[in-house]
Amino acid sequence: MTHFINWPVNKKNSPGNNSNFTICLEGSQKYFASLEKWAISGLIKKKPVILKYINNAQANFSDCNIFYITENYNLEAYLMAAYEKPFLTISDRPGNAQRGVIVNFLKKGNNVGFEINLDAAKNQGFVINPHLLKLATIVSTQDGK
Repeated sequence: MTHFINWPVNKKNSPGNNSNFTICLEGSQKYFASLEKWAISGLIKKKPVILKYINNAQANFSDCNIFYITENYNLEAYLMAAYEKPFLTISDRPGNAQRGVIVNFLKKGNNVGFEINLDAAKNQGFVINPHLLKLATIVSTQDGK
């Protein structure tokens, strides 16, 4: 998916400005076991991947390129941090795209689909390729921001 998303330019945590691509993860390490195995040799935007676990809304997000949010208890604080940095927010909780998460995965029967909050992406400076948008359900933020 990252091949179809362009990060805002001229930002400190833009993937072009860092030697690594950092994925920040909120939640249990067990939840991300397969991602940890992939990250050992995987590349995003031609850069080695580093996984960083976040355990509270006061954490340092300055090096995050992506932030995967698994719980909603700090969601508003995480979204505020994403707007300030910015970093791509991803979740898998129903309703999170409408709350401001940019990419939200959803189970649809035996398949996994995804929603994209295009307004949130544009507000943070992300550009999403139309080919990816065709595969997504496009949603808006509940309050229209």
